[in-house]
Amino acid sequence: MPDSADTPRLARAHELTLTLRSLQRRLNQTVDALCGLAAGEVAEAVPAPAHGEDWGPALFSLPLVEPVRLQPASGTALGPGAIFYVGEHQGVLQLVQAPVSGVGAPRYACRINFADFDGEWMSLVFDLRPLLETVLPGQTRLVLWAEHERLPAQALQVRCSWRSEGGELQVSQAGVEAGEPVQLSLDLGWLQPASLQVLDLHLIFPAAGRGTITLRGMQASMHVQPVATTGGDPDVFEETP
Repeated sequence: MPDSADTPRLARAHELTLTLRSLQRRLNQTVDALCGLAAGEVAEAVPAPAHGEDWGPALFSLPLVEPVRLQPASGTALGPGAIFYVGEHQGVLQLVQAPVSGVGAPRYACRINFADFDGEWMSLVFDLRPLLETVLPGQTRLVLWAEHERLPAQALQVRCSWRSEGGELQVSQAGVEAGEPVQLSLDLGWLQPASLQVLDLHLIFPAAGRGTITLRGMQASMHVQPVATTGGDPDVFEETP
């Protein structure tokens, strides 16, 4: 465990790292736009997408009361906003929250070790509703980055599900091939944050036999395209001359 005197310094370093990543992303977008102009591309002026704050699960920054779980049951909570699920199986599972060292690295990694596993799949589900605190209604994309390892290398399914008050569950998903990084942008369509009751991210791992799945960190953000205003509609009751 890190010394208590180092905790504020590590937390501040993590905060500055997130800020740097956000600035790098915005810089890249600006460079792309300038390159387009230099190439003669003149697009119709539209409002720039609003970018919400970067968010990361507490699983990678706060210690769990039980950092090692043997045979964790499906539905096991892993700190605030994170739950582990697994299909019925007769195998052996071990779930570990392990400290991570290095400047700018998350404080903890989540590791799932399995042997003689016949349950076909397991998943980590994260509650993304904290992201809604910094975004406005509009056409929305979820941008996701995660540092991970899967041994043996296997594909991964990423799914975002959401439900508005009185509405049906909606889903946007994408696959990540074996050996590829988790760097995704999922189209969520038009969202009204105030009405959302559910906004979950599912990382679904197919698994069989023996292996290890490791997540060393995850960051997510919302990018919203605000509504373009036209200056108001003409008055249909305008006086005739």
